[in-house]
Amino acid sequence: MSTATPRNSSNGTNGGHSPGKRVKVIVVGAGFAGMTAVIECQRRGMDVILVEKYTNSAEYGDIIDFFANAGRIVDAWDNGKVADRLLDICITKAKWMQMLKHTGEAVHRDPWYLKPEHFRYQYAGQRGAMWKIFRDYAEELGVEMHFGVGVVDYFETVDETGVVLADGTRITGDCVLAGDGPKSLARQKVLKLKDKKTNSGYAIFRSYFEATEEFREHPLLQEYLNPDEDTIKFWIGPDSHMLAYSWQGGSKVVWVFFHP
Repeated sequence: MSTATPRNSSNGTNGGHSPGKRVKVIVVGAGFAGMTAVIECQRRGMDVILVEKYTNSAEYGDIIDFFANAGRIVDAWDNGKVADRLLDICITKAKWMQMLKHTGEAVHRDPWYLKPEHFRYQYAGQRGAMWKIFRDYAEELGVEMHFGVGVVDYFETVDETGVVLADGTRITGDCVLAGDGPKSLARQKVLKLKDKKTNSGYAIFRSYFEATEEFREHPLLQEYLNPDEDTIKFWIGPDSHMLAYSWQGGSKVVWVFFHP
């Protein structure tokens, strides 16, 4: 287990503040980047306010993977307890990512864990359930969170910076971290770049579900129900490809299909 501790040399203060005054940070967007930011800032002694336009981000997304470079940060939270919660619901019994042609012919396989110690740092599972664990930990830390209200403007003066909410409320702080994703208002404000949509020519059809009795009885799906090994497959076809995951004895299933 990682024993990393927060680099809290400033105790949440900076040189531009009166001694002992805590830095106030506003984070816009409660995706995994935003949630990680609020958790890390709060752990370092800052006062954090999170603003998110959606009422419940746990309802969005199907699958997400975190690998060791990100997971080692999570493993440091609450002496590894947050990582334990994630591992309880994530893929933990996979040995390989299998790569195949669209015909089913095996091409290659990569080890799911590059190194044995990555088991603690690697999380792949249902996005909503994983996000809720992040949100719950932020709540335990005492982060002030506002859901269901969007940011319509950003402002900055000599003394403060902040955001304006859709209901007209102004929130001020010492800095704003914008993690507002696609259609970012902050990107347009800060970089003066229009958020122009570019069509890649491809779309994604994806689904997360729990295996039904009909699924369990299908002869071609038995390998996805192995209680001793989680399954991860990647098919490559003409101008398209597909991923499929199953874990916890096949009770959890995700597939993602990329197509023109």
